[in-house]
Amino acid sequence: MLSVKQEVEKIIQENPFIEDLIVQNLINLSSYARKIKPEIETRLSKTVSVGSIVMSLKRLVPSLQSRGYLDVSEFIEDLMVRSGLTVMTFENLDSLFTNLKIILEKYSHRKDVFVNFSRGSVETTIVCNQSISQEIRQILKKEKLIHSFDEVGSITLKLSSKTVNINGVYYSLFKIIANKGINMIEIISTYRELTIIVAEDKLDKAFVALKECL
Repeated sequence: MLSVKQEVEKIIQENPFIEDLIVQNLINLSSYARKIKPEIETRLSKTVSVGSIVMSLKRLVPSLQSRGYLDVSEFIEDLMVRSGLTVMTFENLDSLFTNLKIILEKYSHRKDVFVNFSRGSVETTIVCNQSISQEIRQILKKEKLIHSFDEVGSITLKLSSKTVNINGVYYSLFKIIANKGINMIEIISTYRELTIIVAEDKLDKAFVALKECL
C-alpha cells in the first residue's frame, strides 16, 4: 500500500515548478500541505493529517536540494547554433496567408537560408536569416507588422523521443537559460526539436550554459 510520503513525492515529481520553490524555501509547507491534502486523500482513499504531509515534505527537501536540476543530458542529442536572424510578427489578416505561401514557395527549396513560420490564433511570427529579411518585408509590405527583432540568434536542441514522456525537461532547460539572465525572445518546437531565440549578444552565453549540460 502506498504511503503519504510516496504520494507526496509523486505530486512533487509531477510539478517541477513547485519543486523549485520548495528547494529555494519560497513556499510555505503548511499551506501547500493543506492544498494537496484532498488529492492525497483521494489517491490513498483515506483521511490523512496536514501534519503528516508537512513531515513528508520536510523529509523530501534534502534530497531535492542535493538533486538540483533534472539531468537533461540524456535527452539532448545535438546542439546547433544560428546567428544573424530576424524575428517578425504580423497580425493574422486573410491576405497574410496568401503572402506566406509566396514566401514558402520562394525559399523552401533553398538550403542556404532559414525560414520558420509560427501561426497563433491572432498573429504569426516569422524567423528568418537577416539576409532575406528585407525581401520578406517587401512581400509583406501591406501586412500589419506588430513587432520585429533584428540581430538575434538561435540554438536548436535535437532531443530524444523520450522527452515527451518525462516531466520537467523543457522546464529544466528554460531554467538554465533564465538563471543566466538571458531572455528568450521566441521559442519554436517540433516533436524532437526545440529552438530557442535569444539576442545575438547573448547567444554564446546561452550556448555555453546548455553545452555544460551534456
